[in-house]
Amino acid sequence: MLKKIICSFIASDRPGLIEILANSISKANGNWLESRSTKLAGQFAGIICIDVLEDDREQLIAALKKLNQNEIIVQVTDQLLKGSETQVTETKNSEQQLTVLGNDRPGIVLQVSQALANANINVIDMQTFITSAAMSGDNLFNAKLSLCEKSDYDIEQLEIELEMIARQLTIEIDLDKNDDS
Repeated sequence: MLKKIICSFIASDRPGLIEILANSISKANGNWLESRSTKLAGQFAGIICIDVLEDDREQLIAALKKLNQNEIIVQVTDQLLKGSETQVTETKNSEQQLTVLGNDRPGIVLQVSQALANANINVIDMQTFITSAAMSGDNLFNAKLSLCEKSDYDIEQLEIELEMIARQLTIEIDLDKNDDS
């Protein structure tokens, strides 16, 4: 029987880092399924979903934890994955894209995430980055979020809350709904 293992990692960015991870997974008979990784502040971090036969599970976990000796900080879990596929399917009724743009300041992510949490909307993917304003060179905060909402929430109420946040922080928040269900 196949088991899913989630491995998160962080290390100083360097050539061959992904190969080291892939080699350890392969040697322990694991199958690299999905992943997301990125470079940030000189570090390379990511999360990987791995399939492994139940008989090879302990060997894979040991191989991944051994990477700590190579200055790769690794955390492994399989405890929270029971039934996770069912929960994702049940809540994925429609997908939305949320973009945020404005002068950088503390509290933007907090206020936007509170509005989403209050609406019981799950963030599927989030990317944030800083760019320079064209004329002034000031730091501009940018965020792109992919959201999954439950069908029982009033989307108009969320739009009102996001507009209030945008006015309060003097930022732009755009919510684009894509009905793919």
